[in-house]
Amino acid sequence: LDQATRIAAGALNAFGMEASEISKVNDILVSTQSRAATDVLQLGEAFKQSAGFANLSGIAMEDLSAIIAVMAKANITGSAAGTAGA
Repeated sequence: LDQATRIAAGALNAFGMEASEISKVNDILVSTQSRAATDVLQLGEAFKQSAGFANLSGIAMEDLSAIIAVMAKANITGSAAGTAGA
């Protein structure tokens, strides 16, 4: 699997989503990457660190993506963005 596929699959699993929702996950990730100063690897690191906790806390993937985008615009990217609130 390529990196983007691994990231999408990880996000899908962390949020307990069905495989049929992969296109929604991809849309969220692409949208986040395009509106923030981040790349797919940094986005993946941020999700890897924060998605499970976000899901358990009731934070939707869309909201987590928006938070990561705001942090990326402030030059907080990758795993630093994923652990910023911890």
